[in-house]
Amino acid sequence: MGVDINIKNNLFATSDKNITIDYDRNMLNDYVKFLKKIDKREKAVNGKTKKLGKKQNKIYQKWQTRIQNMVIEKVVELVKSAKNMGYSHLVLEDLELLGKLRSDNLEFSINNGRLIRLLNLSSIKNRIRN
Repeated sequence: MGVDINIKNNLFATSDKNITIDYDRNMLNDYVKFLKKIDKREKAVNGKTKKLGKKQNKIYQKWQTRIQNMVIEKVVELVKSAKNMGYSHLVLEDLELLGKLRSDNLEFSINNGRLIRLLNLSSIKNRIRN
């Protein structure tokens, strides 16, 4: 069974449309807001870059873990749903080049390439394989 992976309409959709799984858009929206706050802080001010403090770095690490866990949960949901429907193989598109997209995501006001990298979608095949 073929699986379409995208960030606009849903996270996963099978070619027969029997399975559609979306990511937690509220969580991702909050994460993007946090990243924009960090981006502003890290911009050079008078030629000096202000780095993250220990507290913000810890918060950043927690966000990354939350996002990765959310994607893993969605992958597990996809595999379980596929097994329950009698599918034994999943065919996924190659997403390595999508991380270089330059277009903006209108929902989150962030570059699509960055969004794909944040969700770590280029490694989805490896997560499903393991």
